[in-house]
Amino acid sequence: MRRSNPKADPDWLGTFTSAHYVGGVMHALYDLGDATAAEANATDALDLPSANARTRALHTVLHASVLAGCGELDGACHTAGTALDAAATLKSKRLNQRLAEFAARLALHRDVAAVADYLDFSDTLLGKAAR
Repeated sequence: MRRSNPKADPDWLGTFTSAHYVGGVMHALYDLGDATAAEANATDALDLPSANARTRALHTVLHASVLAGCGELDGACHTAGTALDAAATLKSKRLNQRLAEFAARLALHRDVAAVADYLDFSDTLLGKAAR
């Protein structure tokens, strides 16, 4: 990205930021099972312009998954709550699907108070059918 020449680049590339790139790296590391390395990218992946509300929400739920993968269930639930708030104002099937997948993975830990609270909040906004 540092070698990019904005005058020669296609218009669509102008919306791709370093946060988009780092979000992809975070996703790949998480998918490879390295939640700790993925967590190291979270702050940069969330540094998106306000016009990228959907991408920020997607990166936020990914960050929540990463935190859960690191065993930080309270932080994961708090972070996912931010994405749920965003989902209430965005129309995104992908975001709702990722939130439902996150809730399904978390359901195994319903005995943890933060998880139970998050799942209740998620059910209220997305419905139990989403899980």
